[in-house]
Amino acid sequence: MPDWTVYREIDGIRVFHVDLQADAAREEHALEWLSDSEQAQAMRYRNEKSRRHYALTQAAVRAIICERLKCRNDSLSFEKQSHGKPHALLEGSPAPISFNITHSGTHGLIAIASEIQLGVDLEIYSTRRNLEGLSKRVFGAEERAAFAVLPKDERIRLFYRIWTMKEALLKALDTGLSLNPAKFQIPLEMLEEAIDSGALRFPHDPTDKWKLKSMCEDRFAAALAWKAPPK
Repeated sequence: MPDWTVYREIDGIRVFHVDLQADAAREEHALEWLSDSEQAQAMRYRNEKSRRHYALTQAAVRAIICERLKCRNDSLSFEKQSHGKPHALLEGSPAPISFNITHSGTHGLIAIASEIQLGVDLEIYSTRRNLEGLSKRVFGAEERAAFAVLPKDERIRLFYRIWTMKEALLKALDTGLSLNPAKFQIPLEMLEEAIDSGALRFPHDPTDKWKLKSMCEDRFAAALAWKAPPK
């Protein structure tokens, strides 16, 4: 069975960690879990790391869903929604489950729950990116102000903290790039590392409440977003 471990359990959502370090035996075993079309997709990746990431996370998704739904692997398939977010099918019909995948570096996360809208994002901290330039394009005014007053060596953690939360929200909303991340802001209290939970409403649709969980740690920045159930 593909390797994965429970990373967090939050509000009925389980987040699993997948080790994406190079391991030929694990990758070969993961490929055996994939459908013919998924194996073909894996082989289309020219970059070895991208192929490994896809195979290991996709195999883990299959194993986790099969265990949760008590189904056979060959009864499971996937289709993409309008903006590319995958949805699970069981014997050709929508499965009663939601999931989302993210990976960066040697780490992958899979969030899975009953039928709710959710998104998860993970990023490895990097000093190679132009964080100042990116912040001007993807942050709102208050986020930019909080970022600008920090010493340069402290900005990296805040940038990735904000960015993973925004990316998780966009993935949960499933709008692709049609919603500009600068058009909404993370709850101000969550800009502090001590506050890792919060909620917001998008300006374009204030009726829905979305919940946020920052999961940043020393290895990577990560966040989970999901739609709060109506009261």
